[in-house]
Amino acid sequence: MDQTDARTAVRATLAVMARIARRTRTPADDMLTQMLRANEDRLVEAVADLLAQKGQPPSDDDIAAALNRVGITV
Repeated sequence: MDQTDARTAVRATLAVMARIARRTRTPADDMLTQMLRANEDRLVEAVADLLAQKGQPPSDDDIAAALNRVGITV
């Protein structure tokens, strides 16, 4: 999967989350969706990195490391 495919996957996920947030109407859901949208480019890089790794699904440590590499600390 390349950057374009990763971007499509991230955007689809964000759209699903936004739809859920509209249904639940909780401020936490809205805030999380907004934070993720604001970091879309970094999330695309992290997702592309994770998909390039052999071990699937990625472990919690792999996910944390991929996010850390793009400047998102969890």
